[in-house]
Amino acid sequence: MLYLCALLLPPLALFLSGKPFQGILNLLLWLASVVFAITILGFTIGFVLWAICAVHAIFVVHSVKADARAKALLDALKGRD
Repeated sequence: MLYLCALLLPPLALFLSGKPFQGILNLLLWLASVVFAITILGFTIGFVLWAICAVHAIFVVHSVKADARAKALLDALKGRD
C-alpha cells in the first residue's frame, strides 16, 4: 500500500514511513513539479520532477521495509520474539 502511495503522493509515503526530513525535501520538489505541470510551458519539467519524487519515495519505502525485515530476522536468530 505504501508503494502505491509513493507513486501517487510521494511526500505522504515518506511521512508515513517515518522519514520526516526526506518527506519535507520531497514535498518541496513535488510542489515544484505540480507548479510546473500546471503551466503549459513546464509540463515536461513537471513530469520529470514528479518522476524523480516518485522514484525517491519508492526507494525509501523499500529501504524502510528491508530494514524492518532485517531487524525481524536478527531478532528471530537471537531467540527473541
